[in-house]
Amino acid sequence: MSNLDTRLRETFDRVAESTKVRRRADEIVQDRRRRPLPRFTVAVAAFAVVAGIFALPMLLGGSPTNDVAGGFAAPDEDTESSSPSDDATGGSTAPDHVAQGTTPPENSPVIIDPDWLTVEADDVAAFNEIPLPGDGERASLRSETVWCFYEEGRPIETRVSGVAVDQPISADDLTSTCATDADSTASDLSTDSMTVCRGVFDPAFYQEWASSGEYTVISGGVEGSHPGFPVILAWQADCNTQTVTSHPTITLTDDLSLDAVNRARQLELAAVAAAIQNCLSYDESQALASAIAGELGQQWMHTSMSGSDGLTGGCFQPFIDQQWGWVFTDIIRDEQPPPVTETTLAPTSP
Repeated sequence: MSNLDTRLRETFDRVAESTKVRRRADEIVQDRRRRPLPRFTVAVAAFAVVAGIFALPMLLGGSPTNDVAGGFAAPDEDTESSSPSDDATGGSTAPDHVAQGTTPPENSPVIIDPDWLTVEADDVAAFNEIPLPGDGERASLRSETVWCFYEEGRPIETRVSGVAVDQPISADDLTSTCATDADSTASDLSTDSMTVCRGVFDPAFYQEWASSGEYTVISGGVEGSHPGFPVILAWQADCNTQTVTSHPTITLTDDLSLDAVNRARQLELAAVAAAIQNCLSYDESQALASAIAGELGQQWMHTSMSGSDGLTGGCFQPFIDQQWGWVFTDIIRDEQPPPVTETTLAPTSP
């Protein structure tokens, strides 16, 4: 072997010793192996995929909103379900505003508890527990107002007495009340000789009231007939031709309906009891007053005191004024609402 061949071989050996050669198999395995992604990267990627699934249809024109009934409504259309929630045996439960994470619209109607229009045993008990100053037998209702006129002595305005609040009043109860509450100058009173009439304020006083701006008429009207109230004359007379001196001036007729008076008493008792056992908001009391006026009939007005709209705080109650023939709301307590009872329904959109 020549010296040249010897030097070349030595050179090749040095190069071979200093050079790393990767096997083809190693190159294939290394190139096909994926590096593991960090956990945060996986979460971001998953979110991006889900967001893309929901965002893409919206970008393409908006996805319809599935309503409670299973149909579809446009995104800007207000929908309400009148069907009750399905029970545990199957079906979907109607979501409320809290479950949906939204608040009910501001113009949602106020729903009253139907029990607020009926009289139950606990309502009577709550009413009879109203504390009275002095030795009164029970609290009275505004719808129990009666005017008594005497041949001797001044006329008086009083409330029916001697009758349980949950019992209907009769003509005898009215005359007995006027005989019992008579002025000391009245004498020789006999309930048999008394006359039961219906008194109605003259239209001029309704017009004067309407122009005062103290109240606003919500339903009903100043014009037309009004329910009237009991007026007892301590003598025998014809109501239709009899005149009496009073302020406001009244017109007498002989068509007093005791059924209508007792209906007003029943509704007022229910409203008073509801206000005792619940702290009614102004809107709830107004909704209840509107329902009461509807129950009483077209002769009645639903009114509100001017400037009272939007009152917040305190507890309110509907009042029935038998003399004027209207129902209105006023505050009765300035306190926070008590805990809701089991029989009270929430007054928000179902």
